Amino acid sequence: MAVLDAHGMIVMTNIAWRQYAMAYSPEPGQITPFCDIGVNYLEVAARGDTPQDNSHQALQGIRDVLSGKIEAFSLVYPCHTPEEQFWFTMTVTPLDWKGELGALVMHTDTTPRHHLSRR
Repeated sequence: MAVLDAHGMIVMTNIAWRQYAMAYSPEPGQITPFCDIGVNYLEVAARGDTPQDNSHQALQGIRDVLSGKIEAFSLVYPCHTPEEQFWFTMTVTPLDWKGELGALVMHTDTTPRHHLSRR
């Protein structure tokens, strides 16, 4: 999970976030540059807006939570590697960060649930 400030800047992450970012980084031994503290998560999501992904939907959901327009947002999306197919659920909930409305962004591996629902 990551905490975003009112502007979408990543201000805090947990160990699982950092471990995943390191495991799938293009630079071995380093966290993926676009998901570390100090990076604007909204800008990263805006760059990935292609017909094959859900970046636009994720971006709008995060913006809506940060603006107070909605109370929470959830999105199931594929995140496949060359070796394996994964599905994640992104959940965004509001969070007070230094007196402003921020957000808690969690990505949960829901691959087992996805496989069960396909049977």
